Amino acid sequence: MTSDIRQSFLSSQGWCERGGGHLAFILNDETQQFLQKHLDPEKEWWLGLAPAALNLTIDSAATDGSLAWLDGSDVSYSNWILGDLLPVMGRMQQYNVVRVNL
Repeated sequence: MTSDIRQSFLSSQGWCERGGGHLAFILNDETQQFLQKHLDPEKEWWLGLAPAALNLTIDSAATDGSLAWLDGSDVSYSNWILGDLLPVMGRMQQYNVVRVNL
């Protein structure tokens, strides 16, 4: 499910949760290929990615400035454009903070 309404990361997360879902996690190539096929690359899309220190699902003492998916999963799969993975909320956009190779 997607929304055409521009929302903040937290608003988008809440909207997804109220609908019984969550922001997208890209844990493997299959998921990335699915998102590439179904999402408009000209629009911005929030991902369920945040600084591990802000993630309430994991032990904050174990964080070192790294990123984690909102369910606590490590970011073990990454197909990011080099230099773009920064410790900010995850946003998938053609030219911005976190870019997925679209």
